[in-house]
Amino acid sequence: MSHQTGFISHQKLTLDKDGTYKTANFTGQVFICSLATFTFEMQFNDSGWFQFDQGLQFNIAPDKFTKLAFRALNTTEDTQLEFYTGGAQLADARLNIIRDPNHYQILNSQSETRLKPFAAATIAAGATATFYGTGGSGGTQAGVLYAYRKAIIVTNNDPDNDLEVYVDAVAAGNRIGTVFARQAWLLETSDDVVVKNETVADIACRVCEVFYPA
Repeated sequence: MSHQTGFISHQKLTLDKDGTYKTANFTGQVFICSLATFTFEMQFNDSGWFQFDQGLQFNIAPDKFTKLAFRALNTTEDTQLEFYTGGAQLADARLNIIRDPNHYQILNSQSETRLKPFAAATIAAGATATFYGTGGSGGTQAGVLYAYRKAIIVTNNDPDNDLEVYVDAVAAGNRIGTVFARQAWLLETSDDVVVKNETVADIACRVCEVFYPA
């Protein structure tokens, strides 16, 4: 006998490691696998077998399934399975909340950041300025207050001349961008970034780095 699922039904199964299949007679359109300790195979309505895994789902609307079957692929240990079936799509927002015995709280998904300015504010003619993407006290690190960089913003204040941007050492193959006169340039990266003034005049600029704190 098939059980009509009005909205969502939650089920748990243990799939034997010997591969014996188990059936579940539920009527619905949506299947969501919320837990599978190993990859398994399944079928619906006596159709062909197909592999499935934790986190996968399907929706066969406007058709319906009335019978589900499952069998383990792992032959050394039983497969624990949990799934939802129903006649409506279900969205999982559990990673966005903290559950305690009394209430739910919405998490703030934005991590704390720390700004690091460019004190010199000028790059001399033919010179480079290197901006290190990881924190630490060494000479090639950003400083002990910082963990690693989220983003860097380079603003060229010169009315006429451009700045060139390189990754790591200055070389033709390492050039990754140009900061045009009176323009700003942004990149999300924790790699070291080198800004070079390839002109014969000093260029005033602003550099703001956004770091995650140490």
